[in-house]
Amino acid sequence: MGCNGMNIFASAVRKLTLWYVGALFAVCLVFSTATYVVASNRLEHGAQKQTAIIEGFDGPTGVLIPRVKTLRDQQIAEDRQQLLRSIVLANIVILALGAYFSYQFAKQTLQPIEAAHDAQARFTTDASHELRTPLATMQAEIEVALRDKKFNAAQARQVLHSNLEEIARLRGLSEQLLGLTRLDSGSLTRVRVPISQVVAEEIAHFKKQHPDATIEGTLAPKLTIQGDEKLLRQLITILADNAIKYAGNQPARLSIELKKLDSAIQLSVADQGIGIKATEIPHIFDRFYRGSNATKHSPSGHGLGLSLAKQIVEAHDGTIQATSQPGKGSAFTVKLAPDPQIA
Repeated sequence: MGCNGMNIFASAVRKLTLWYVGALFAVCLVFSTATYVVASNRLEHGAQKQTAIIEGFDGPTGVLIPRVKTLRDQQIAEDRQQLLRSIVLANIVILALGAYFSYQFAKQTLQPIEAAHDAQARFTTDASHELRTPLATMQAEIEVALRDKKFNAAQARQVLHSNLEEIARLRGLSEQLLGLTRLDSGSLTRVRVPISQVVAEEIAHFKKQHPDATIEGTLAPKLTIQGDEKLLRQLITILADNAIKYAGNQPARLSIELKKLDSAIQLSVADQGIGIKATEIPHIFDRFYRGSNATKHSPSGHGLGLSLAKQIVEAHDGTIQATSQPGKGSAFTVKLAPDPQIA
């Protein structure tokens, strides 16, 4: 998070701490005042009872009573001063401890907001960078074409083809950003989804899109879950597209399996591609993270696909795991709750 953001939250912590300490001071003031008044009255009342007892003795008390009253008043004054000092000292200790714990509590209270702000700031910065890159490429190509006085139809087609690639990249990025925004806002419509049929349709679609790839599907029939069909299709697309994109120099080979477990429906997408380093696996679901192999083999990626896949799975109360061996391929395993009306 930037310096400005840190200053904002530091200021907010200080202000919230002052509010807490102010409230604690007000409570201490009220209770201390009440305690002092009650204790003073009790001291005076006790001294008066002692004087009354002495006055009740038979004998020459004419000289003794005035002296007792004087000593009584002095003692009451000393006791009140001691009581006041004790109350003030206790309040100082309470306020000091209260200030410390108020500061810690204020930091703890604002920490989720700070973390959300930090994540939003990073997301905005990364998204802006990803959007600027294709736009800058398109602008540079068009400017060069406009300055070229010998620009011909063949060159125009080449520029248009390149611009279409950048537009497709922008469209894919915008769809992923919209998907993340939709999930962040908690907008999820749950209906009964025939997941077996959905996966079969997506496999057929990918076979048409990638005729050179070998895609094998092993699907248990008639499985259903409660969820958002559009997001579930996007999940399958992300996992299958990654398997094809990172196949390496050989034609893509991947297998998609859907089966029913005791308490979950499991979707597995495995490939025989370039794989992922063990040190990078814990980070592959982070937004905009791209491993070294991914950057080398697909420089046009955004690092949003797997992050979106994880959020889709978690929005459906499921889990996703990845296993991989560099040079031998990767496997992604998703577990989703079955349709409770059928299970």
